Amino acid sequence: MGVFKVNNEKIREQIKAGDYKGISLEGIFSHLKTNLSAVKDKSILEMSDVEAEILLGKLKVLLADTYTDYGQEISNNAKRGIELNEKNNNKCATQTGKVRAQQLANREKISIQTIKRMYSYLSRAMTYYDENDLTKCGSIAVLGWGGKAGLRYVESKLKELNLFDMEKFRKISFDFDATLTNPRIQQIARERIARGDDVYIISARQNKLSMLTLAKKLGITSDRVF
Repeated sequence: MGVFKVNNEKIREQIKAGDYKGISLEGIFSHLKTNLSAVKDKSILEMSDVEAEILLGKLKVLLADTYTDYGQEISNNAKRGIELNEKNNNKCATQTGKVRAQQLANREKISIQTIKRMYSYLSRAMTYYDENDLTKCGSIAVLGWGGKAGLRYVESKLKELNLFDMEKFRKISFDFDATLTNPRIQQIARERIARGDDVYIISARQNKLSMLTLAKKLGITSDRVF
């Protein structure tokens, strides 16, 4: 259970008035594990191929803080996301999402931290993306972050820099209400389970009975229902 405070008075009043049905929070809450301490006293000639590769990845991060080598397709997706969001009265993207879309649309430099955030968001939000229905807010929001091309780029970049920790990214959570109750989303959950991902169900509900029933149907253990 977490407690969060909204400092913006205008937004706080809009929440009280019911204008917002939910608030999305994003973050990466784990540390990258490396074994640099084991090689810090070695010369480059004494290092194994694996140790040298890890060190090179870290040096790349230090020497190249920002990147602009993402493709035009990512920028075009972001522009499309901005356009569609404006047609939907700007209700399909958070403030963070709007800033990210402008950044990508303008082909601005993006940092490693931004690339990590993009992967964190897109790997989860792709669940709600339907390229055949770009009227949905889920699809529009994903486009703002670069769409499928964006996900391919950030995953490739993290792997290139030896910053991609597969175990850290194999956990995915689904909201129960209006999300996992959808048969299409249930099929996506089954596919994620089949490929070995740790799937969780989350909700603000006090009564978890219906959630547990669906979890059993999908093969999700009760300790992953919150």
